[in-house]
Amino acid sequence: MPTAGLIQKLHLTRFTENGAYLMDGNGDEVLLPRRYLTDTMREGDTIEAFVYFDSEDRMVATTERPKLTLSQVGALEVVSSSRMGVFLDWGLPKDIFMPRPNYRGDLRAGDAVVVAIERDNVSGRLVATTKLGNYVSNNNILVEKDQQVEIAVAERLERGFRVVIDGRNWGMIYDDQLSCRVRIGDTMQGYVSRITELGRIDVMTRKSGYDGVREASDELFRLLVKNGGSIEIHDGSSPEEIAAATGMSKKLFKKALGGLLKEGRVVLGEGRIRLK
Repeated sequence: MPTAGLIQKLHLTRFTENGAYLMDGNGDEVLLPRRYLTDTMREGDTIEAFVYFDSEDRMVATTERPKLTLSQVGALEVVSSSRMGVFLDWGLPKDIFMPRPNYRGDLRAGDAVVVAIERDNVSGRLVATTKLGNYVSNNNILVEKDQQVEIAVAERLERGFRVVIDGRNWGMIYDDQLSCRVRIGDTMQGYVSRITELGRIDVMTRKSGYDGVREASDELFRLLVKNGGSIEIHDGSSPEEIAAATGMSKKLFKKALGGLLKEGRVVLGEGRIRLK
């Protein structure tokens, strides 16, 4: 049978009242329901389709694309929860289920969570899991220092956040390196700041060095323009006040402000920053 959970190329063999049948290389067929047919489809065509189980647990094909496929890792949003587990929006009409043993804590509608898609050992159905050890590791590091990467925030730890880098490696963003507010399930761009001999990967949410400060200065300037030319914070404001107003750490904020002051683009006074 075609492999459930993967996007694959299948051959359209015949049309029926319910849709069309697609065949894999072994001669096994799967139904592509009528709602996915187009006027241009013909017998013999090669169709790129995703195969999964519908609401009646029948294997079917769709030309729609899920947010994650089998063994892929990423952030999905909780749609609903029950005593047995939660349903997650993965971009298809049927939400994907995550059984209660596959996650810790309580999840509610609207929460985001980083998961992998796998087959349930008992039923064979596709399910989600937060147990990522089979899918994410640093045994084979696939990134380099200073590389721009996609990160998904997976877990809060004592000194920062554990993240998944490009869906394959583990990384860490420390609190003192954060340049914006972060929540579990957030996805964003990051930059690899260090790879240790023990295989630990540290990540920043901004470029390091001059480029990162320049970017932060430009962002602070745009924020001032957006707020009518002034903001009620300054270099003596608390880290919490600065983070709430700008989304930056105090360390980065002071560097960004220093750049704007040096360029003569802003002035400080009366407990606020003003455009010059």
